[in-house]
Amino acid sequence: MKATSVVTDEPIRLSPRSRFRAAMILAMAADALQIFVFPLFAEGALSPADDVLDLAERALLKRLMDR
Repeated sequence: MKATSVVTDEPIRLSPRSRFRAAMILAMAADALQIFVFPLFAEGALSPADDVLDLAERALLKRLMDR
C-alpha cells in the first residue's frame, strides 16, 4: 500500500481569540522593548528605533486584526 499525503496551499486561519491574544502579546513585547531596552541607546521621542518599532508594530497589528 502506498502512502500519500495531502498538502494544500490554503493559509492557516487563526480564530479571533488567537489573533487577539497574539496582538496583545505583540503589543506588550513592543512596549517592554521601548521601556527597558531602547532608553539604553537614545531617550524619548527622539529615538528613531522607537519610530521604526512603532511602524512595524502597527503593520503587524493591522495584519492580525484585519483577517
